Amino acid sequence: TDLINERNTTSAKISEHNGLNQSQEELTNNIFMQLKNKLEQEKIDQLISSLNKNNSSSEELNSSIQRLISILESQKQSHDAVISKNITAEANVLKSTKNDMIELMVEDLGADAQKLKVDIENNDLPR
Repeated sequence: TDLINERNTTSAKISEHNGLNQSQEELTNNIFMQLKNKLEQEKIDQLISSLNKNNSSSEELNSSIQRLISILESQKQSHDAVISKNITAEANVLKSTKNDMIELMVEDLGADAQKLKVDIENNDLPR
């Protein structure tokens, strides 16, 4: 019973720790994306403003459009990378949690086997 209680306490601590790490990483990613999006939105606004000027030449217009396309593609790639990173991080947390639980179960089985061995040696098996 003590081993089961200790295992449950350890599992709860592991789950709490993993939850805190994931929440902190999500918050950091959200802040980063908000700042990046704000900066890129300012660039987009500047480009649109320059596009709206009546005296823009054809070359300036094409250049501004190309820069706008480049920024939008960069935004998409960054967004895709963050999503991929988050999926990988979640998979790693799940794998780590699984490995921790397996390790705890192996330790518990080892302790149970050791106790059973001692009981057998002492001819003290429950009847």
